[in-house]
Amino acid sequence: MSEKPSLTTKHDLPPSSSNISIPPCTPPCSLHPQSQPLSDHLLLYILPYLPITTLLQLRAVNRHWHTLVSTRRPLRSACFTLSPTHPAIGVSTFELHPVFKKLDYWGYDLHLPTCTPLDGRAQIRGRSVMGEVVGEAMACRPAVREVGVWLCGGVQYTVRREDGVRVKDLVEGFDAVIQERRNAGEGERRFVWDYKIYPFAGFRVILQLSSVQEERMVITPEFFDAAAIVAELREGVRRKENVGVAFCFELPE
Repeated sequence: MSEKPSLTTKHDLPPSSSNISIPPCTPPCSLHPQSQPLSDHLLLYILPYLPITTLLQLRAVNRHWHTLVSTRRPLRSACFTLSPTHPAIGVSTFELHPVFKKLDYWGYDLHLPTCTPLDGRAQIRGRSVMGEVVGEAMACRPAVREVGVWLCGGVQYTVRREDGVRVKDLVEGFDAVIQERRNAGEGERRFVWDYKIYPFAGFRVILQLSSVQEERMVITPEFFDAAAIVAELREGVRRKENVGVAFCFELPE
């Protein structure tokens, strides 16, 4: 059994899907009945350039495509399913899973004393990311065993998982930071972000604090300036140079 992340005890992985519904094996690529199919060797050079959504759809074509995308290291890396047990070669930077750019996250309302469960506040296309298959994907590539969350002038939380930090691990760790900082004690810095004022826009990797070799990454949240965006749409007035562009409240020196 894979090791649980240190921040929770609720990450039992769901059983893998069966191949029963996948059609029998056919040639991997044949655009014309008389054409020669492309070899797997050539496909491994082509397919990594496709969007992740396309690669995931290819797994349902037949057993051959499913095996190709699910077992070959370049394609597993492109699909964010390659764990840290396979070290990255020739990679010097991180790429976050694209789902974070599409994530609808509601941290809390400044006017409410409590917040609803995370399943209802972290969604993609109206469904909880915590229960979706994408929640089990690696949070970044190359995958890492440790992710630090930078907020209020320092790394406030660290998510650890030996078999790789997943998307839902990072979302859960980030939410833990938000809830802790909103209830900061006396003398501590309180994070007064409200999702209605600054909609969540994703994460930014702090490269100077991250290391591919040490399998450690540090991220900080990004937000949109909702008031400036609304003013521009309604009045046609550009109030800030960064309107519509994600920004961070602070970054390390």
